[in-house]
This record gives sequence, structure tokens and C-alpha cells, in this order.
Amino acid sequence: MREVVGAEGQRLGRRPKDLYTRLAELALAGPAVVALRALTNLYGHKVERTDAAIRVLAGQVAYAFRSYVNLPEVTALIRALEPAGDYWKQVLAYCVRAAGSARWSRSTSTPCTNGSA
Repeated sequence: MREVVGAEGQRLGRRPKDLYTRLAELALAGPAVVALRALTNLYGHKVERTDAAIRVLAGQVAYAFRSYVNLPEVTALIRALEPAGDYWKQVLAYCVRAAGSARWSRSTSTPCTNGSA
């Protein structure tokens, strides 16, 4: 980890208690990860997820998403839906919930209702 963040000789501090949970959430539903999956699906998996160009595009989508969730009206909505925690954790929780809903709705005959209608 120190090599990745360039912390030569610097202390990173103590590890947050929820580090593994947050890393798992980012791996499952982080904006860049979801964008990368969507873009490779869009191209019919003819492009590898390791391709530099597709990763740059996914990064651009994630950056745009970050700008979007920082709009005042979106911030108010997310804070209302996910009332506890730091804002970045609220956004991540929202992404996890949205990713779960999207997966569930694709596997049912009634889109976006989680099969309850």
C-alpha cells in the first residue's frame, strides 16, 4: 500500500475499522468500476477491461459522476436517502444500493420493482 500512495518513510496512520468493507463496496459499486463494466458490456466484451483506453473512459465517467453528486440538489437527495455518515460514505452506500437494485431488476420480469409488483 505504501508503494501505491508514495508514502516513503511516512506513516499512514491507523487502519480504519471499516477499511475492508469500504474497499469491498468500492470494488462492487464504485463509479469507476461500474463505468468500466458498463463500457465493456457496451462494446460486447470486444474490449478487455485492462485496456488503457477503456479505463481512461471509465475514469472520465467516474469524474463526471463525482461532479454530479456534488450538485446541491443531488447532495440533498443523497443525504436524505442515506442520513448517516460522511458524505463520501453516503454516496458509496447509495451506489451499492443502486447497483444491487439494478442487478435485481435485470433478473425479474418487472424492471426496477425488485419483483414485488
